[in-house]
Amino acid sequence: MHKSILTLILATFFVSSKSDAQWFGKKKSNKKSSKKEQSIESKIKGKHKKEGLFDFYFDSTTGQSLIAVKKEQLGKDFIHFTYTENGVTEVGHHRGSYRGSRIIRFNRKFDKIEVVQQNTSYYFDAENPISKSANANISDAVLSSTKIIAEDTALIIISADELFLSEDLHPVKSGDRGNSKGFSAGKLSKEKTQYEQLKTYPANCDIIVRYVFDNPNSNGGASSAVTDSRYISIILQHSLIEMPDNNFQPRRDDYRIGYFTETVNDMTSAEYVNYRDLIHRWDLQKKDPNALKSEPVKPIVWWIENTTPKALIPIIKHAALEWNKAFEPLGFINAIQINVQPDSATWDAGDIRYNVLRWTSSPNPPFGGYGPSFVNPRTGEILGADIMLEYVFLTNRVKYDDIYNLPSSSSNCNASYILHHQTETAKLLLNKGFNDSSEMSRLLYESLHYLILHEMGHTLGLNHNMKASQLCNLDELRDKEFTSKNGLIGSVMDYPAINFPTDTVSVQYCQTSPGPYDLWAINYGYSIPMENAKDEELRLNQVLSESLLHEHAFGNDADDMRTPGKAIDPRVMIGDLSSDAMGFAESQVKMIEEKLELLFKDYNSQGFESYQPLVSQYSVLLGSYGTQMGVISRYIGGVFVERFTPGQTELTKPYTPVSREQQKRAMSLLREHLFNPNAINIPNGVGNYLQKQRRGFNFFGSSEEPKMQEAIQRIQENVLAHLLHPNVLARMSEYSALGGNYSTFEMLNDLSFAFFESDLNTLPDPVRQNIQIFYTEKLIKMIQNKNLSGSVKSALYNQIDYIENISRSAITDNTTNNSFIRIQLKSHREYLLHLIEQFKRK
Repeated sequence: MHKSILTLILATFFVSSKSDAQWFGKKKSNKKSSKKEQSIESKIKGKHKKEGLFDFYFDSTTGQSLIAVKKEQLGKDFIHFTYTENGVTEVGHHRGSYRGSRIIRFNRKFDKIEVVQQNTSYYFDAENPISKSANANISDAVLSSTKIIAEDTALIIISADELFLSEDLHPVKSGDRGNSKGFSAGKLSKEKTQYEQLKTYPANCDIIVRYVFDNPNSNGGASSAVTDSRYISIILQHSLIEMPDNNFQPRRDDYRIGYFTETVNDMTSAEYVNYRDLIHRWDLQKKDPNALKSEPVKPIVWWIENTTPKALIPIIKHAALEWNKAFEPLGFINAIQINVQPDSATWDAGDIRYNVLRWTSSPNPPFGGYGPSFVNPRTGEILGADIMLEYVFLTNRVKYDDIYNLPSSSSNCNASYILHHQTETAKLLLNKGFNDSSEMSRLLYESLHYLILHEMGHTLGLNHNMKASQLCNLDELRDKEFTSKNGLIGSVMDYPAINFPTDTVSVQYCQTSPGPYDLWAINYGYSIPMENAKDEELRLNQVLSESLLHEHAFGNDADDMRTPGKAIDPRVMIGDLSSDAMGFAESQVKMIEEKLELLFKDYNSQGFESYQPLVSQYSVLLGSYGTQMGVISRYIGGVFVERFTPGQTELTKPYTPVSREQQKRAMSLLREHLFNPNAINIPNGVGNYLQKQRRGFNFFGSSEEPKMQEAIQRIQENVLAHLLHPNVLARMSEYSALGGNYSTFEMLNDLSFAFFESDLNTLPDPVRQNIQIFYTEKLIKMIQNKNLSGSVKSALYNQIDYIENISRSAITDNTTNNSFIRIQLKSHREYLLHLIEQFKRK
């Protein structure tokens, strides 16, 4: 009985189920195959064929498109790269924004084609048996699953719309959390999203799509660059690229040098660290391998876009070609070549087959310069790059909301922002000492030259080096012949201050060729490899052994101290210059103080039509003042960091605290130029003229009066945010273990003395009152931080007691004879006591 039931079930299953051929996508029968072949013809009939790496069939009536996947392409690796051709900065898109590259495969699964992103983060040595488990607990990503529309023996037809008119392959709206004014993109409109262009070539296809997002309930909040905040458009380009078939040799990364990398873990390594990261670099190989010097097989060819102001083309071309100086010692002639895009060109700058120096003038530019590249994720080979330049870099316009704050560390390059601000400051200081227009022209030439060098360096694979500004001492900076020969800074990948003299000595303002670090880094990344792997490893180690040379100093964005509490080495900083960064900062601050005194006196004779330029000039100078105060403050609680392999040297240590003398010097400079009652002395009456230029009704919802006290207080608060950061306080308590002898207790005592000792017998001015209150509140907040040690908290408590004792001290007739001032002083002290008593009652 049971046997007959089982027989019946099995018979039913085999009759009703699909055959094995059906399950695995095999050809069912000649009759079915014939119908499929006929269906391809019917599906593509009347559509315009775009032939290339993948064939596209575009319906010019409906705007729909099909894509043909060759069966021989199934399971093969392709590179999928996306970038923004035009966007909305409020939601993280701007022209030329590279969105990344990935490895994808087209896989067949039953009656569908899946687009699967490959995980390239792990390496398994094929000789190791453990490599047989290479896929264990590693998840690839199925980006899309699309039904097969038709097929024949060679081709499979699927809908291109399902891939590219959706966010399956790339999350277009990623990072859109709405801006500070509440603006958000909304939802993707399937009806409005359409193709802009389909461009196909033998080795790649470019699919340009206009993504439209609807947000009918938008409350505004976007800039005037957005016509209607309910509807925004983002033009994004997808590129499908054939995997390079060449003999490119990947090169490993090393922590002593700075390249962008592909992060790879060696899962068959037994070492303490299993890093197998690959640097980003172009495939440069000699045409004649036996020649001492040879042109490359494939040089790095750049095109200057025809949108570039013609007067700037010679500067841009000269700066870009300066990088050939780094490749010539390696045996390459004309490794970098520069052309100018003719107006008659049939290609546009979005074509990934061309590396383009692009120039735009955007309403809300997120940068003045930007140099992205895209790579083969499996090898690190750079396949293409652009450099985006914004016209705002050449203007006097500045962002007032940001000018007192250094840009935070991010994946974006802020070199142009820093350089623009530095250039504006230098122009004002230059007017103070020089009347020679040729000096001003040279300043602008060198700053633009530096920007091109910097962004070009990124496209060669180099990341930032914020330690390179330490190259020269103060005397060397004043010697133009010395800096021209030896370098002003170690690398053009830094965000340095512009070199500016305290007198009328003519100096080099900016680095105008790759620095010594850059030459060394290019040597590591692009020198010709040796055939034997062991010999090659020895050769690379020999290059890396030079890492401790002063001119090869390196520290990238992860090491820099621009943000309060971040990192530990004060030499890795932005906006600084010289091996005596505090001395340089002091000289800059003194010049700014002098210029602030003179600025208003000189203004009325310059023929401006409003007082807006005066507002801008004061903002620029105060912003630079704050930058230099930040540079000085980082030496307090700082630790010098050196990275080298054990045995490479006995002359230094990985960690060395900044000496007590240097930290006390920093505190003294801060006290004199920032925490002193007379610091940042803006002349009386200037505020009456700091009038922003009105435009229509743009003062609605805001107050237009000058906020000079607020500006000064922001500079002070930014410095205090670092000095009282939990990371800094905790690090100083660890100093004794590292050999340091400037304690948290002593630092806080010096700080409290700077804020209060000068005001024991007088009423502080409003700025002084505000910073005393802020300091007291900060101490109270820090002492309640559960992560700080008891020793740090006792030091904080001591300062609170100090402030309490001062606030309780008697106000005698010797303090002031003015009864109204005595009342104000009493109120100020009582408020400080109120804060302290509230804390102590908890």
